[in-house]
This record gives sequence, C-alpha cells and structure tokens, in this order.
Amino acid sequence: MASKINLLNIREVAQKISAGKSTIYDWMNPKSKRYKPDFPKPLQNMGGINRWIESEIDAWVMSKRNPNQNLTS
Repeated sequence: MASKINLLNIREVAQKISAGKSTIYDWMNPKSKRYKPDFPKPLQNMGGINRWIESEIDAWVMSKRNPNQNLTS
C-alpha cells in the first residue's frame, strides 16, 4: 500500500512555518542575501505552479529545531 503524499502551495507552506511568502521566495533565490540552500525545493506542476512535499517541509523544520527544545510544552 503506497503512502499518500501531501502537496502544499506557497500559502500553505508560509502558514505552516509562520513565514511570509516573500521570505520563502528569498530563501529559494540564490541571489538573495537570505538564500537558504537547504530549504526544500518545490515541484513544478503544469502552469509553473510550485508545490512542496509536506514531509520535506516538516523534516526541514525539525532540522532547525534546537535539540534542547521541549516540543511537548
């Protein structure tokens, strides 16, 4: 049985990580001072619409977490 892959649009990614859409676009732009090469790359669907794999966004957020941070509080 294959697991379901959930795709997020830019608005959903921004909401999920509490960042603005322009911030996310800066993180994706190698010419930006705020470029983050480790930020997950989007898939491109027809029409140039970007979609991110939710599990990749989740993994990226967890990689930024302070190991001493308690997530249950």
